[in-house]
Amino acid sequence: GRGSAAAASWVRMDDDFLEEVLATKAGPDLFRELLRLLPLVSVEDYCKNGVWLDDVMRIDIQILVAHRIEAGAPDPQPLPEVTTPQAGALPKAYPGQSMPTVVRPLGPTIVRPATPTTIPPASAVAMATAAAAAVG
Repeated sequence: GRGSAAAASWVRMDDDFLEEVLATKAGPDLFRELLRLLPLVSVEDYCKNGVWLDDVMRIDIQILVAHRIEAGAPDPQPLPEVTTPQAGALPKAYPGQSMPTVVRPLGPTIVRPATPTTIPPASAVAMATAAAAAVG
């Protein structure tokens, strides 16, 4: 343990603590929580056009916490020791640029195999199975 109440609550990593972090923090504060779990994360991955991607950060925090628990990883560094980039280093929206939106396909997405696959009729499968059984 690190001796502080904040560190002790983090060591628990119980659902209540995780829910509190995910529900009460946003933007730079949520990024600091992510940064303490994975110091190599980049601001550019979570702040697009001046807008923090809180939902993405919340998902990544949940994944990282689950992996840390499963792996038995040591305690992350205390939050006060986590340094965040200066405000001037954060990506900004360009003048006249609208807020980012989710791009969705116009219609249903259909995934097709790269090469056509021929599926034999059910009767051919039954005959081949019976023939194989008779031989073996």
